[in-house]
Amino acid sequence: MQISGLVVRARPQRLGRLQGRLARIRGVEIHAATPEGHLVLTLESAAPGPAADALLQVSALEGVLSVSLVYQYCDDRTEPEEYLP
Repeated sequence: MQISGLVVRARPQRLGRLQGRLARIRGVEIHAATPEGHLVLTLESAAPGPAADALLQVSALEGVLSVSLVYQYCDDRTEPEEYLP
């Protein structure tokens, strides 16, 4: 199980469309968004590989200016099915 906390800076005029695209990425949850284009996300995955792929996917979305990894937690003892939808 891996949980990552991300801060995303995006173009404000793209924020609505970006939130829709982020919501479709498996394991991503949007916790906060400001009109100025700042978003707080968590990314939950079963292993580091999918988490890294999702991080790259977020950074490649149209309107994203930057993505900062601000928190990361790994626990091999937890069954990922307990957390992922």
